[in-house]
Amino acid sequence: MTSEGKFPRLFAWGSLIPHTVVLGSIIALFYWFGMPWPVFWGSVAFAVLSLVLKLTCTKDLRKGTDALNAKQYTEALPWLDRSAAFFQRYPWLDRYRYLLLLSSSALSYREMTLVNRALCIGRTRSFEETDEAFKAVLREFPDSALAKITRRMMYANDTHP
Repeated sequence: MTSEGKFPRLFAWGSLIPHTVVLGSIIALFYWFGMPWPVFWGSVAFAVLSLVLKLTCTKDLRKGTDALNAKQYTEALPWLDRSAAFFQRYPWLDRYRYLLLLSSSALSYREMTLVNRALCIGRTRSFEETDEAFKAVLREFPDSALAKITRRMMYANDTHP
């Protein structure tokens, strides 16, 4: 748990355990099949697998975040809505992201998506809609330091219309 004033931890050290198990399994499999340099090729296979899993499952989130970073808030919203719906449909994928997506993110993908979505709403819509978007994030993730800090920064800087 993080306090409201402290920026959230972004890297989950506990993810190293399942990653080590998967990497070890791949290396053992390569060794068992008699591949030369099983540690090297196992590491390469792990890196490629990790990249492919993240690129495919977080495609909408990445496109929405890219649009958000480019200050194209209206264009980002549909991508973030799709990402939120995807992780709402498959919560187990987000819950077990350390193993299934080989991700080390301490924040869930759904939480990141909803906070980014609320930020986009805050840049394009009314105060009431922005406030409701942040309240929706905090209902689902009551301990979200990211949502609390982002909300406080938006209101302090008066960046909503």
